[in-house]
Amino acid sequence: MYDASTDPEDHLSVFLTHMRLQTAADEVRCKTFPMFLKGKARLWFQGLAPGSIRSFPELARQFASQFVSSKVYARNATHLMSIRQRPDESLRNFMTRFNAESLQVRDKDEKVVMAAFTNGFRVEELFYDLAKNSPVNLEELLRRAHEAAKAEEAGRLKKESDRELGNRKGRTNPPESKDVPAKKNVFDRLSKEKAPAPPPLPEKTYTPLTRRRAQILAVMEAEGLGDRPPKMGTPWNKRNQDRYCAFHRDVGHDTEGCWALRKEIENLIQRGFLGRFVRRPGREPGRNHYGDRSEGRRRDRPELRDAPRNHFPDLDGQNLAGVINTIAGGPTGGDSHTARKNKRPPPEGDDSLKRLRMDEEITFGPRDAVPLASGNHEAIVIDVVTNNYRVKKVYVDQGSAVDIMFYRVFKELGLKDDQLTPVRTPLVGFTGPPINPEGMITLMVTVGQAPKCRTIPVNFVVIKQQSSYNVFLGRPVLNALRAIPFTLHLSVKFPTPGGIAEVHGDPEMARACYLATLRGPEKVVAQMTCLEPYIPGDEAQQLSTQDEIEEFPLREERPDQVIRIGALLPAEEKEGLKALLRKYSQVFAWTVEDMPGIPTDLAVHHLDVDPHFKPVKQKKRSFAPERNEVIKAEVGKLLESRIILEVYYSTWLANPVLVKKEDQTWRMCVDFTDLNKACPKDCFPLPRIDRLVDSTVGFDVLCFLDAFNGYHQIEMAEEDRDKTSFITEEGTYCYRTMPFGLKNAGATYQRLVNKLFQNQIGRNMQVYVDDMIVKSRTDQQLIPDLREILDILQESRMRLNPKQCTFGVRSGRFLGFLVSREGIRANPDKL
Repeated sequence: MYDASTDPEDHLSVFLTHMRLQTAADEVRCKTFPMFLKGKARLWFQGLAPGSIRSFPELARQFASQFVSSKVYARNATHLMSIRQRPDESLRNFMTRFNAESLQVRDKDEKVVMAAFTNGFRVEELFYDLAKNSPVNLEELLRRAHEAAKAEEAGRLKKESDRELGNRKGRTNPPESKDVPAKKNVFDRLSKEKAPAPPPLPEKTYTPLTRRRAQILAVMEAEGLGDRPPKMGTPWNKRNQDRYCAFHRDVGHDTEGCWALRKEIENLIQRGFLGRFVRRPGREPGRNHYGDRSEGRRRDRPELRDAPRNHFPDLDGQNLAGVINTIAGGPTGGDSHTARKNKRPPPEGDDSLKRLRMDEEITFGPRDAVPLASGNHEAIVIDVVTNNYRVKKVYVDQGSAVDIMFYRVFKELGLKDDQLTPVRTPLVGFTGPPINPEGMITLMVTVGQAPKCRTIPVNFVVIKQQSSYNVFLGRPVLNALRAIPFTLHLSVKFPTPGGIAEVHGDPEMARACYLATLRGPEKVVAQMTCLEPYIPGDEAQQLSTQDEIEEFPLREERPDQVIRIGALLPAEEKEGLKALLRKYSQVFAWTVEDMPGIPTDLAVHHLDVDPHFKPVKQKKRSFAPERNEVIKAEVGKLLESRIILEVYYSTWLANPVLVKKEDQTWRMCVDFTDLNKACPKDCFPLPRIDRLVDSTVGFDVLCFLDAFNGYHQIEMAEEDRDKTSFITEEGTYCYRTMPFGLKNAGATYQRLVNKLFQNQIGRNMQVYVDDMIVKSRTDQQLIPDLREILDILQESRMRLNPKQCTFGVRSGRFLGFLVSREGIRANPDKL
C-alpha cells in the first residue's frame, strides 16, 4: 500500500510486476491501482476529475509527477566514504545502516565499498585483524565483520549478566544493624548509574493539554501528523531498560517524559493542528502528579500500610481451596517489575471528560427492551469501527484486564508486524497456560453511531489464538468510555457529548460465536465482515444507486403484482419495455404454483452416491417452539407446492436447519453434511466473479434478474429422492426437486444456464448460478436484448422472481458489488 511517503516509481514498478504476472489488461490496471493506495495517495486519486484518465500510462505519469517529492535519488560511490560508525552505535547497527546506504548506490565498485566500510567502523580489533590479513573480496570482509559483531554482542551480554548478578547479591545482603552504616554494594552503584538523569529545564512554557501525550501520539499516528523522531543520544547500554517510549519505539525513557514528543506536539499546535487537545483558559487544570496525593492517602489510612497483600477480612474464616482469576497480565498494569511497582491510578480530574454530558443518569428500566435471546444468557457482541474498517464479532468482556485483538484480524486490518510494540508480560488465565502476546498496538476505536458515539485510543494486545470472536473489549475500554454494560438487555450505555449512547448487542452473532467455540478450535470460523474501508458520513451516499425506480402493474386485473423499471429511461423506450414485460408476463412467478419446473430433458440432478458409504440416519433434533412453528409452516408450503413428498422407510435421514435471509425471514434448509460426504464433487467450473463484474462496465442500461426459488425449478432423479429425506415433528419427507445444501447443486444449475444462454453470455448477458444481468450498450438496444433473454426463459419454463428483478436502470447490485457504466464499487449492504 502506497501512502505518499516512499518512492512512487518503486511502487509503480512493484505494481506493474504483479499486473504482468496476472496478464492484466490496461483497463484492469486502472481499476486495480487505487486498491493499492491509502492515506494522502488515496485522497489524491479520489480528487481526480472523472474522465481525466484514458490509459494506465497516463495515470502512472500523473501519479509519479504528483509524488515526485518522495522520489529517492541514487547516490554516488563517494557518499559511502562519509558513513562513519557513531560513538554509541554497535558494529551490528553500523553494518545494517551501511548496507542500507550502499543499496542506493548504483554501479558501485566492490573495492570502493570495501574501502568505505573499512574506513567507517571504529572497532580497533577488527581493523588490526583486517590490516594483518586483508580480505580477498567484499563477502569475506562482511563475514569477518559479522563474526566481530557477534563477539561484541557476546561481550555486552556478559556484562549485563554480571551486572544482574550484582543486583541480586546487593538485594540479598541487607545491613545487619541500623546503627552501623551498611557497606555500599554493586546494586547501589548500578542503581545510581541506571537512574535517569533529571530532564533539562524547559526553555519555554509548553501549551497545557487535556490528554496524556501517549494518547495524543496515537491520534498523530492515526492522522499521519508529525515527523520521524530524532534518534536517542544516550548509548543503548546505558539506557533504562524498564522504560519504553512509544514515540521513539525504543527503551530508555517513557512516553510522557519524552522531550522530543513534547516539542513535536508543541510544533503541531503552533501550526494549527491538535487544537482539540489544548486546554482552554478558565478550566481547572487536571492533576498530573500523583506523589503528594498518594502519600496523603497513605498517611490518612495507616491501617492499610501494614496489612498483608490479598487480605480480605470477610474471608478469613473460610477455608478456600483456591482463587479463580480472569484474564490478566499484558502491559495494562505495567510491562516490567519496576513499572508494575510504580503504577499509579489515572488522575481523577480528567478535563477531557468535561465535554461529556456527565449530569445525565445512565439507567436501565422497564422501558428498555429485553431481547428474547437474553433468556439464553447470551454475551454482549457488538461492532466497532477502527482503522477505517467496521469490525464485527466484538465481545464485551468485563472480566478481562486487557483489550485483545487476534492476530488474524490484525493482518486483515492491513497492519504490519513492525507496528507492534513489544510486550514482555504474558497473559494469564486465557486458555490455561500463559500466552505470550505478539505485541501491542494503539488504534483509534469508534463505538456507537453518530451523533451519539465516542472515539478513543485503545491499546490492543495482539495474540495468536483461535477464537470465534474478532476482538475482546475489556475493562480498559469500558472505563475509558464510562460505559455500563447490562447483559439482560444485551446493550451497553455510555455518555457522549450528544447524550447517552446505547449500543445493542447482536444475539444471533453471539449465539453463532458461542456454538463455534463449543465445536472446538478446528471448527472455529470467524472472519472480518468488511469488504472495503469504512468512510464515516458516507453511508447515505453509498446506499443509493443513483437511479429512480418506478413500479407499474403487470396485469390490470392484479394491481398488486408490480414490476420495477428505471424511471430515467426515455419515454419511448419506457413504454416499449412495459409492453414487452406484459407480453412475457408468464416468465414471472408470484407464487410456487406459478413455477412449472425445468423440463427433465434439459436438467435433472443426480447424486451419484458412493456405494461404499454406509447410509447415515441423523438423530432427530429439538427446536424452540417458535422455530418449530416456522418449520411446520415451511413444510406445509413445500407440500402444497409439491416440492417435497412424504416418504417411508428412508435409508438416509437428515435434520432441518433454519437460516435467516437478508429480509429477516427464515429459510429452511436441510443438514446434508453426511450425504455430501458420500457424493463425489462435480468439477464443473463456476464463473469468476471478478470477470463477470468487470464485464458490466461500459454498458448504459442494465437489467437485473433473479430466478424464483432457482434450485427448486430442477427436478431430482427419482432414484435419488429418498436420499434427501429429513425428519420433522410432523413426519418424514424427501425432496422432489433439487434442494439447497447439496454439494453439487450449484454446478448443476450453472451447467443449465450455460446451456440455455450459450449464445448470449459475454455478449449481452452474464449469469452466475441464479443471478443474471442483461446489459445493453444503448437505450435503443435494451428491448431487443431483453426480448432475446425472455424468449429463452419462456421456452425453458424457467421463472423469475419479480420482487428481485429490476429492468432498465443505469446501476445496481450484482454479486455483492454496485455496477454501473462508470465503474464498480463495493456494496455497502455487505460491509
